[in-house]
Amino acid sequence: MSSQNQEPQFIYDVYISSGLQFLHPFISGLYDALKGVGLHVLADRTEPKTNISDAIERCRVSIIVFTIAYAESTLYLQELVKIMECHRRKVQKVVPVFYCLDPSEVCNLSGHFGEILSRTLQGIPRDENRMLSYGTALRQAASILPRFLPDICNNRKVMSHIVGHVTSLIDSKKLFIAKHPVGVDSRVQDLIQLLNNQKADGVLIIAIWGMAGIGKTTIAKALYNQISHNFEVKKFVPDIQDREEDYLRRELLLFFRDQVKRKAHNFDSTRKLWWEGVRCLKVLLILDNVRSERELEVLPVTREGFGPGSIIIITTRTKHDRPHAIGVNHIYRVKEMDYNECVELFSWSAFNKATPERSFSGLINYAIEYSDGLPLALVCVGSAVSEKGIEEWENVLDSFKRFPFQDVWQVLKENIDSVGSEEKKIFLELAYLRHLFIGMNRNDISQILQEAGHYAATIAIKGLEEHSLVWFDEDKLCMNRLLQEIGREMYMKESSIEPQQRPYDVFLSFRGKETRSKFISHLYASLENAGIYVFKDENGLARGENLSISLLKAIGESKTYIIILSPNYAFSRWCLQELEDIMIFCKNKTQKVLPVFYHIDPSEVRNQTGKFGQAFDNLMRRYPDKIRGKEQSWRKALREVGCIAGLVIRKS
Repeated sequence: MSSQNQEPQFIYDVYISSGLQFLHPFISGLYDALKGVGLHVLADRTEPKTNISDAIERCRVSIIVFTIAYAESTLYLQELVKIMECHRRKVQKVVPVFYCLDPSEVCNLSGHFGEILSRTLQGIPRDENRMLSYGTALRQAASILPRFLPDICNNRKVMSHIVGHVTSLIDSKKLFIAKHPVGVDSRVQDLIQLLNNQKADGVLIIAIWGMAGIGKTTIAKALYNQISHNFEVKKFVPDIQDREEDYLRRELLLFFRDQVKRKAHNFDSTRKLWWEGVRCLKVLLILDNVRSERELEVLPVTREGFGPGSIIIITTRTKHDRPHAIGVNHIYRVKEMDYNECVELFSWSAFNKATPERSFSGLINYAIEYSDGLPLALVCVGSAVSEKGIEEWENVLDSFKRFPFQDVWQVLKENIDSVGSEEKKIFLELAYLRHLFIGMNRNDISQILQEAGHYAATIAIKGLEEHSLVWFDEDKLCMNRLLQEIGREMYMKESSIEPQQRPYDVFLSFRGKETRSKFISHLYASLENAGIYVFKDENGLARGENLSISLLKAIGESKTYIIILSPNYAFSRWCLQELEDIMIFCKNKTQKVLPVFYHIDPSEVRNQTGKFGQAFDNLMRRYPDKIRGKEQSWRKALREVGCIAGLVIRKS
């Protein structure tokens, strides 16, 4: 066969032809939304060296964004003529979008659009054929249905509709995954193994679950590419949470009805109950970014609705206690990237190669540690430092530590905002007091929160787990580092707390039984009389079973800590936990510590000897279950505070 008669190979899924600049929010937003569902997109200036005329030839779909500016330039008009030639000759799909413009003005070459077009054509050499081709191309393109009419108020909604329509037009064997799909293959193989282990005679529903930015959509698209050839009907539905339910339902119904007419050959598609024909088909359906079971209930998606061997895959940030109640056979939790995967992905993003530059190793480790295995963050940071020197790297990374990039911030904030008001309140408190709560036992956290007035804390924590905001490792609380930072910033903003404006000047840490009535009462009164704002626990730590939320906040929000280390201080696990938290804060922040060695020698604290050491040993023997795993961290805190120059008060 002659090569001239062969259709050129497609290299782009979508071309955006627009009278708007690429940096315009609608164009850049549409470009990002299309890329976000795995499409290879070309828009003006996104690939400067590309020959646009050749690129149009190799596109599956062209989106034409008509504006008044479209009529002002013959370059746009020539581009439109080329697109419509491809539309006629190669059955290239065309999607007309009218941005703040009446479609009838383009169809009829009338109104303000027609006036601008006339002036544009008057300024060029008269060529009847060319002018005729411009007019014909405008009328034909503007007559294609459906039409999309975004304006300033409904950009996001119309964008999601355009993306849904474009993905339904493209009968592509492969979805674009990612520029550098590091770590994707191993996770896809995990899923394929999971599918192979399930019964093949029914319909499988698998949920891909994980926090925002972890790569759920990327993995789902890669899985689609690997297994879609085994199915008669396949469809990837992007970003369900941004789609109107009624519109999406109609879109799916029309898609499946069309598939029945085309592929269910033994079924009479003229019957009213055409839906029964879908039960004859083996279907692969991927629903991206499902928030709740209600979204599945309103869609025409059920286990009974598809033929044997069909697979439905949903990606979600939310895991439910009763997956079988909504038909899910198995939940696959997306694993965080390991260190080697992080290095490779970051290296591709920063250096465009698989292995990093050795001279940047320290900064790379810093970026990887702070990104905490989140692919979205690694790509954002890597791209931001690409082609920059070491000094510029340091500035970028310092900036990222203070405030995560907007793309990362927005995605993770949406994850936080998706939970209920009580769950969100608890999450922000956990993030703000992360130095205290991270690593704490689940039951202890619940009890502290309940005593602080969060009476449904146990249920709320379970909800945070289901929304991928926290998890527990051996019953100890864990939280992604970026979520910690963003949650802390949100808490401070909502609580009107400024980092440099701490509500307490001094936090007093003491063992109440032996110091409260004499030394502490006099010290507290003296500080208050001097105008120093002091936090002093009035209830006594030894009598409480948990540190209260107010106490934990006071630790975090104080400028200076005065620690009264008395002989029996080390017999209180809450005093020791308080001390550990204070020392952690002092390492990472600007707070100061003043130890007061009350009737003991500093060496007894440093080495846990004498009466002080005996009290510590007695505590270890008395509460072995409650303090398991804490001994070494408490000894470390005691060594550290014992080495700080302080006041020594001898017995009088």
